[in-house]
Order: sequence, then structure tokens, then C-alpha cells
Amino acid sequence: MSRFGRWVLTAAAAIVVLAVAAVVALPFLVDTRRVQTLIASNASHALGRPVRFEAVSVSVFPLPAVELRGLEVAEDPRFGTGPFVRLDRGQLRLRLGPLLQGRLEFGDLILKKPVAAVIQDAAGRWNFASLGAPAPGPRPGPSRPRGSPGTGAGGGVLASRVKLDGGVVTYVSRGRGGAAGAYRLEDVDLTLTPDAGSFAVGGSARLMPGAVAITLTDVTMTPNGARALTEAKLAGRLGIDGKDLTSLVATVLGPEPSIGGGVKGALSLDGTVGLPRAS
Repeated sequence: MSRFGRWVLTAAAAIVVLAVAAVVALPFLVDTRRVQTLIASNASHALGRPVRFEAVSVSVFPLPAVELRGLEVAEDPRFGTGPFVRLDRGQLRLRLGPLLQGRLEFGDLILKKPVAAVIQDAAGRWNFASLGAPAPGPRPGPSRPRGSPGTGAGGGVLASRVKLDGGVVTYVSRGRGGAAGAYRLEDVDLTLTPDAGSFAVGGSARLMPGAVAITLTDVTMTPNGARALTEAKLAGRLGIDGKDLTSLVATVLGPEPSIGGGVKGALSLDGTVGLPRAS
């Protein structure tokens, strides 16, 4: 065998050994109890609401990640006691390089089939408006994975990107006569990426009833010093494609007048998250 062939085999063997070592060492590098406290406290501080989950585990394949089970984000107390968002499983990816150096840094946060209820009360207030408001108490400090002499993970506590996979969002308008249901979004696939003081949003969903396809393209949300999420500036494009709007229009306007037909087009978005405008 040539010298080059031996070098290739040696390099391949070294890679295999490193991969096996990483798989074996991963549960020892990540203190799941500390990570659970770290994620819950920092997520609660970022959202301004309590965040809880029932269990945490570490998975290796296809990428190193922390598995979150039974995750819930609390509702604004003015709108009820149930959770604002709930899901059975979430996955917080771990950056392998820093992990092998004894540092805990997070990558993508993937939320599998989250269910959220968006509520607007009789005064026009939204239950998501208070998201991001400062939580009481000091900001959680950095933490280190078990056995690590390295630096803390304070800079990498929050995910670099958030993905919603197969979510459901229901909309409820509470008029003066009490709670009344309206419509919902299904198959919500969204990606939220921080980008130089703003958030880039892209994805798709189906508006029900009527199965109207919704796509978001080049959408940005810019807080720009806003006191609440609803005041963040909005810009981008909204695509719509529906074959028959009869059931959707009936849900919004009632059975009379009966309006049917299809729709397909694109709208330019501006305004704010709480008061969007489309043209």
C-alpha cells in the first residue's frame, strides 16, 4: 500500500475514533439537570413568561441535541390560566465543536407540532402583546456543563434560530358577548432568525376553513425600541392561494351574504405586528 493510502486509512480511523468518543462522552459533557434549569430560566427571561417542560434528555443522532418533552409557555394571566403554547417535543441542537472543548453553545431550536391560542379581547388587546416584557428578578447568569473548567454558556444560552414544524394556531376573538371562535392556521412551518437588530421570518401555513395556502417571504420584524411585541415594525410579502373561499368568508362574515370563488396573489406587508397593513 502506498504512503498516501496508509495516510487516508489513518485519517479515516482517527475520524471514526473521534466520532465514537464524542458519542460516548456526550452524556457526561452535558449535565441535563443544569441544562434544564438554564434553558427554563433564560427562556422565561427572554419571553417575560414562565417556561416549563417535564423532562430533558440528550440525543446524539442525527446531530447532538437536547430533547425537551412536555414544553409549555404560560399564558398572560389576563387571558386565562392555560398555556399560551404547548408541545410534546422540542429539540435544541448543540454545537459539537464547543461541546468537545467543554463549552455549551446552542444552535437551532426546533419545536415539533406546537399548539398556540391567539386571543384578542373586547378592547382589542392581544394575548401575545406582553411577550418579551422584562421578567421580574435578576437575569439568569452563565452556567457550565458538568465537569467543564471552560467558560460559561451565557452567550449561547438562546438558540441561534427557531423553527416551528407542523404547528397549529387558533384565533379567538372575545367580543362583549363572551368568547367566540373564528379560524385557525394549520401545518405552520416557520423559521425565525435574528438578524442585526431585527428578526427574519419565513415559512408557510394553511388558513382554515377553506385550506387557503399562506406563504411569508422576506418578512422582517424590527423591535426598534418597541415596548411590546405588537409595536414591532413589520415588512415583507404575504402570498395567498385558495380555490374556494366560501367556508372561510362564512366563518368571518356569517352565512349571509354568501360569497365564493378562489383567490391567488401576493400582498405587501407593513405597519406593526399588532396593526398590520396589506396592499
